[in-house]
Amino acid sequence: MACDYLKWRKKYLLGYAFLAYCFNVCLPAQSSPTQPAEFFSLSLEELLDVKVSGVTQVESEILWSPASINLFDKRSFRLLNIDSLHQLTPLAPGFHVARADDDNNPSIAVRGRRIGSSGREVLLLLDGMRIDNWYSGGGTFTVPDISLFGLQKVEFIRGAVSQLYGSNAFTGVINLVSDPTLNETKFTLGQNNLYRVQSNIAGELSGVQQKLFMDLKKDGGASYDIPQPGTGENVTLRDGSEGAVGHYQVHISDWSGHALFSHFTNDKYYVAGDFSPEFSGSERTFYNLSLKHEKQWTASYRSHIQGGYRYFDYQINGEFAPSGALFPISEPPSSLPLWVELRNNQEHEIWLHWKNYFQWGNWVTTLLGLEFRDIDRSAALASGNYDLGALSRAEYPIASSDDLSIVTTAVGEADDQLLGAYLQTILSLGAYDQITLGLRQDESDVSGGRTSPRIAWVHKFRESFSVKAIYGEAFRVPVANELYLENNPVLLGNPNLKAETVKTSELIAFFENSRVRFQLGYFDSRYNNAISQVAVDGLRQFANVEASRSAGVEGNMSYEFHENWIGRVNFSHLTRKPDDQYRMPDDLAGLILTHQQKYWHWSYYANYVSERDSNPPGSDQPIKLQSYWLHNLSAGLQLSKPYLINLAVDNLTNTEYFEASMGDNLNVIPSRGRALRLEFVLTY
Repeated sequence: MACDYLKWRKKYLLGYAFLAYCFNVCLPAQSSPTQPAEFFSLSLEELLDVKVSGVTQVESEILWSPASINLFDKRSFRLLNIDSLHQLTPLAPGFHVARADDDNNPSIAVRGRRIGSSGREVLLLLDGMRIDNWYSGGGTFTVPDISLFGLQKVEFIRGAVSQLYGSNAFTGVINLVSDPTLNETKFTLGQNNLYRVQSNIAGELSGVQQKLFMDLKKDGGASYDIPQPGTGENVTLRDGSEGAVGHYQVHISDWSGHALFSHFTNDKYYVAGDFSPEFSGSERTFYNLSLKHEKQWTASYRSHIQGGYRYFDYQINGEFAPSGALFPISEPPSSLPLWVELRNNQEHEIWLHWKNYFQWGNWVTTLLGLEFRDIDRSAALASGNYDLGALSRAEYPIASSDDLSIVTTAVGEADDQLLGAYLQTILSLGAYDQITLGLRQDESDVSGGRTSPRIAWVHKFRESFSVKAIYGEAFRVPVANELYLENNPVLLGNPNLKAETVKTSELIAFFENSRVRFQLGYFDSRYNNAISQVAVDGLRQFANVEASRSAGVEGNMSYEFHENWIGRVNFSHLTRKPDDQYRMPDDLAGLILTHQQKYWHWSYYANYVSERDSNPPGSDQPIKLQSYWLHNLSAGLQLSKPYLINLAVDNLTNTEYFEASMGDNLNVIPSRGRALRLEFVLTY
């Protein structure tokens, strides 16, 4: 693996160096800050000018935006010294991040709902394009470490938003907007053999605007001593990873092209239910190529049409039973562990999205859209040294081999075509009232039809205070492994699954002025045909369960109590949640304090997670995971005009905390202790 890594590192570093050289030679750089003080310039009043667009796809002030929404822009990332989306997410109300135990990716959930480890209930968008896959769903499963370094802002939207985005905009949307002008490079060194290079190069030549973002990362991982399932013997595992992400944009007049590439590997990494550090690994590749035309035809009409191709490939291998476990039921009798390698797990998607914006005077804005997706999946194959199909059906004795020559279908071949049409109208009723009406109809070859309405009323009592009342319905179609997972001795798919739906009502109060931004809201979500994992003949299987409900309150406040000091606090509390969400905390909280001067700054941020259960209440071996606070501290110094140095301490108090296994494994998942990061930023 070391040799493979050296080849991988050389290949990508040489490629990056060549592209960076070409860009620096050919493109005049955009203007960078002229005063060191501007690097740390941030006030709450400046943040109020940042518009949001993910809720309605029409830019508006948060005061008018019809949703529970929180915004962080690139100046916030800079002050907090946060590199990755999963580090920022817990600082938004209602959002929870836990490390998954089966593939080493951070799993994002919102408002107390998560099924599986991929975070498939939350939709991630990058510049309006979906980051997900049909195999397992969520964006952080597709791209495990999403960098903030090339982004202009991140919008955290809670609630049902399927009226615009269709499936997966179920409990929330995270809208990532890239920065087309940033010219910076960041070098990071950290504990656990962390090395990372992130770079943005942008410029314009002869009317052609281009931007290249590259992120190369190697994380050696922390070391954990855990008991093996079934044996009780300790084994040492790590949670390291290697990855490369590239994003290229080109803009010519009304046309633009986008190319996103991501490749991540894990080798000998920590898995809660695994038995061996020597045979565990995963590899995933994702890319999205698209072409867009956007034009303002008249003062009242604008069109946007974009289409492209998406590809996702996910391979994984592991040891799922110890030596001797299958000896009594194998033929010929074998004492070897159960080794499995998932391969040929690929999907291809062609997509098209057409939007039309109409402005009727100053009072009515209409959005009419059409979205088409054509997804084709190959049959994922499991190569192993035992017959997994016979094992899952309890057809003993099962065939055995000395190598991985027994091939079984793991996820069946499948395809789906999805077509969605939507209409949204924003009505401005005078200076103090705004109503947003949205309706979308989706048709899927696999999951049938679904209608998603949404209505929101925003009333502004005065210039700085508004109340928002919202009702929306959303849905999530089953992903491929929920439908077609087969020949698995632990978990089975269900081809008869229906799409799960939710009806969400919200009431939100919002206040802002030049010193304070405050938001407080209540939500009530009622789920129907919710997808869950249920026990069937000694196995677990995905199934639609009876109706359930979750409800809660959430709030946040930002306060600039001095020209150099800004504080933020947020909280969320679930007053009720479905029985199958016992792994999710009832209470979450976050705290941010930043101080900035002309040449330096420091920041402190923390997040709180309340206690939760690791396995179902009433089980034979109940495990309650303790609540915890995570504290983080960082400081930055502007050495001279183009140079900045940062020092960050993650998990400052070296808190020991655990997450629950998503597979009902009795081994809880430990998380990392204190770690130092040293960063050097070059602006050009």
